[in-house]
Amino acid sequence: MPSTATQVIERPNRQWKDETSNLVANFEDVARHVEEEASDSGSPIPAEYTALGGDDTLKGMTNFSAPELDALWALVEPAVTITWTQGRGQACD
Repeated sequence: MPSTATQVIERPNRQWKDETSNLVANFEDVARHVEEEASDSGSPIPAEYTALGGDDTLKGMTNFSAPELDALWALVEPAVTITWTQGRGQACD
């Protein structure tokens, strides 16, 4: 029996609702854990922006996408780490 136009349109909507409810039922604890882990990030401000709006929000904040920001950090990380961890004065034991 052929489907009507209404049935063809409603089928993906019904499948989407079913899939969404399945994901919520099965992965709600995981999603909550991921959100909590994001708040425990070493860089909480970018992590919060990324969690709220994804790459577009991060790009709006920094004018860099996440991969571009990662590439930029890879270039400067060694120099920043050396400078940041360089002590002043006598080392404590």
